[in-house]
Amino acid sequence: MEPREAILCVDDEAIILLDLVNSLRQHFGDRFRYEMALSATEGLRKIEELLASGIKVVIVISDYFMPKMNGGEFLTKVSQEYPDIHAIMISGHTNKMVMDEIPTVAFFPKPLDTNELLKHIEKLF
Repeated sequence: MEPREAILCVDDEAIILLDLVNSLRQHFGDRFRYEMALSATEGLRKIEELLASGIKVVIVISDYFMPKMNGGEFLTKVSQEYPDIHAIMISGHTNKMVMDEIPTVAFFPKPLDTNELLKHIEKLF
């Protein structure tokens, strides 16, 4: 049976997306559906598509620095439009301004400590 809950990963670097999704899949197995988007715009579209098909997006993990719409703007939109989705930001640029931009978001610096991220996700459920 296909999972009814999804985790969406958004980053403009495909190799990071693949690594992140592989880590999530290894840890959580078939519990979730894993989706990827290479931009914030694509991420918003994926959320709409998943919800329209009856898949609940439970977590969005996004990089901060992306072209056109950064992760802060993206996760703010996600939080406003879909308040039930947990938002997680990852970034190699860990300044206070980035972390204060959306205070409801969990923040993990790059290079990503995957074990810490997985522990955080486990606590959410």
